[in-house]
Amino acid sequence: MAAITQIGLTVPDIDKAVDWYSKVLDFKVIVAPYDTIEKKQLTDLSRDLYGAPFRRARLAQLNDPNKIGIELFEFEQTPSPADANSRPGLFHLCVTSQDQQALADKIVRNGGKRRNISGLHSLIYCEDPFGNVIEVYPEQTNSAIFEQSQ
Repeated sequence: MAAITQIGLTVPDIDKAVDWYSKVLDFKVIVAPYDTIEKKQLTDLSRDLYGAPFRRARLAQLNDPNKIGIELFEFEQTPSPADANSRPGLFHLCVTSQDQQALADKIVRNGGKRRNISGLHSLIYCEDPFGNVIEVYPEQTNSAIFEQSQ
């Protein structure tokens, strides 16, 4: 059995991202932003993971209310976004809310964007101010799906 513990997101400004995810989605900061240069073993590990051109990154870790984590990465040279919809990797982050519309409005009020207006199938897609897609899913639908899987 495997369980998701965290999802990694690349952002252009980690301080703004930590503030945004804390304020808008109520995520709790678990590890405040730090620089890989400050921790040599992390720089070496990062080179192993990202390849020889890797020089430096800042990282932070946050948890949502369900204790699922997001790890934010600000690379010294942010990787080219290419076409995020067609390359392998994370496509979107999904959060549940008792009031989808209110959360979508809060995302927009705080610098994000709404991607769909229709709310087809009770799904609302938004973007954080850094271009990462956030699906806002109704809490009651999520509970019903969980119950069906039992």
